[in-house]
Amino acid sequence: MTTPSDNGPDTALARLFEAAVRAGDAAAFCLPAGAALYMTGEPADQLFLLRTGRLAAIRRAEGQAPEIFGLIRPGEPAGEMSLITQAPHSADLIALRDCEILALPKGAFFRAVEADPGLMMELARLMIPRASQWANTVPLGEPSVVGFVGVAPALNVRSLVDQIGAAVRRLGYGVTVAGVEARSASMEWFSNLEHGHDFVFYAAEADETGWKALAARQVDRLVRVAHGRDPPPAGGVESDGCEPLEARQLVDLLLIQAADCEAPNGSAAWAGALVPARLFLVRDSHRPDIERMARVITGRAVGLVLSGGSARAYSHIGALEVLRERGVPIDFLAGVSMGAVVAAGVGMGWTQAELDRRIRKAFVESSPVDDIAFPLVAMSHGRKVRARLTEHFGDRQICDLWLPFLLRLDQSHQRDAPASSPRPGPGLRCGPRCPCRASCRRWSRAARCWWTAPC
Repeated sequence: MTTPSDNGPDTALARLFEAAVRAGDAAAFCLPAGAALYMTGEPADQLFLLRTGRLAAIRRAEGQAPEIFGLIRPGEPAGEMSLITQAPHSADLIALRDCEILALPKGAFFRAVEADPGLMMELARLMIPRASQWANTVPLGEPSVVGFVGVAPALNVRSLVDQIGAAVRRLGYGVTVAGVEARSASMEWFSNLEHGHDFVFYAAEADETGWKALAARQVDRLVRVAHGRDPPPAGGVESDGCEPLEARQLVDLLLIQAADCEAPNGSAAWAGALVPARLFLVRDSHRPDIERMARVITGRAVGLVLSGGSARAYSHIGALEVLRERGVPIDFLAGVSMGAVVAAGVGMGWTQAELDRRIRKAFVESSPVDDIAFPLVAMSHGRKVRARLTEHFGDRQICDLWLPFLLRLDQSHQRDAPASSPRPGPGLRCGPRCPCRASCRRWSRAARCWWTAPC
């Protein structure tokens, strides 16, 4: 392990640890991704300096999910606030990467402060902005290091990642791609690679088991890659070391479709087997799909939300025409009521002319809601709506739409209830109708969509 000043700035803190390393007072160790450096309530008896990797400060409140509220990067100290105030640690500090860390005992630290008062001034200049930032913001931003790992044979993950990397470069970012050739690299190498680029992509094929596990410990987000035409393995997917990322919902699924695929299917089986945080469908070597992934990764994706309002929602078709004429990409879709139907048409991949023709035929040329019902639950039976949505959407499932789709249909203001499987396309039938008194919303984690059904 190199000394602190080898790659970092010449600061009082760096000089302190450099001297401590030479004197044998500082302990050097490696902390694997997902492991805790310390936990809330533990005594603060050491000052730490992060050499390589990345650490996250996590706050845990009773009844709430753990929250990442701060990051520590190479060259920065950790545990200094609790050490100086002689208070127990107030948060968990977890390794987001494999980390190299130096630890200086409390006694050695305070002796150094007495000898060099400038050290305390330097720490104060660091602690005050950090405390303010961590108290008011979540300084995470978009992931800058992304891993792509194959989960099925006969994939060329590296080719896919090279294409995404080229699209990211066209957006004006510096990006590099590394594969199995980096399996023997040091943690310092990974840290320097990250420091020198805006984005770093790691690509691992399905049979590169050791490299997959190593890459998963160096990334902000992981994307599993599979062929959409194939079913998931009957025995499940072998462990790829991404459990810490899965616990924070940072593992996505990308399903490659054939270049000439018009209507993908089978996404529900993969989503059910892997339960990804997000699901993406990409046609093989299809430049618009590759560019969409580049925008998603770099935080430049465009989401389109279409409101309801019955006949007023038809204006969405004109708005879409203008967006398309101006070349505005659409990467995520959301809609409510009639807006959800229009958005689903975009997700189906309909052209502007096809969208206009289908919506006109289904909802304009004759009324779809004139099958009047006794108004106890709804004003309409909804049979005509069901028939027309089936005619145009068939049995297409929401997770088989080309774009991630958020469908909000419930209007009863009841509490949301989670669900673990995607809802088929007929769930759209609940949308363009009068508010119903008894309905329930369900969340599909795999397809990232809302759907409603009568209770």
